[in-house]
Amino acid sequence: MLPLSLNHPGNLADGVSGFSQIVKQTFRLMAYSPGYRFLHPAGHFAKGFTLLELLVVMALVGMLTGIIAPRLWQWIEGTQQRTRLDALRSVLQHLPEQAFFDAKARRPQRADLPIPEGWRVELPKALVYEPNGMTNGGHVRVWSGESLLADWLIAAPSGDIKEAL
Repeated sequence: MLPLSLNHPGNLADGVSGFSQIVKQTFRLMAYSPGYRFLHPAGHFAKGFTLLELLVVMALVGMLTGIIAPRLWQWIEGTQQRTRLDALRSVLQHLPEQAFFDAKARRPQRADLPIPEGWRVELPKALVYEPNGMTNGGHVRVWSGESLLADWLIAAPSGDIKEAL
């Protein structure tokens, strides 16, 4: 609805000759100017969005999706990798306790460790966990393809795991 009713008897347009024409022209120009919604023939602004506005929004959403989706996927893969490494480290940390409670020596084998497919674990020196919970210490390297994922030192006699420098 127009903010100024041109047909109302007490309106300013009654006494001013060209005023009503100026108001009509102003609204007509506003209606077809960029940034304004089109004026409906009944005298009110049309509701809804123009096709151009919808296309611009869809293009922006598409661009953001194209930028965000690959990074999100990399983040998810990195999180899964860290989770698997944490599980492997946790198993290695608890081996001294298991050897103590089972009262028998443990020598971790590939089958004992949660190693995902495509990963390999290098133990240059065989790890031995004695029944008293002590270990001979060693070095553990975890690889995925050609990339080194973890390089840990297992301290003797406690079995504490530290990052190799």
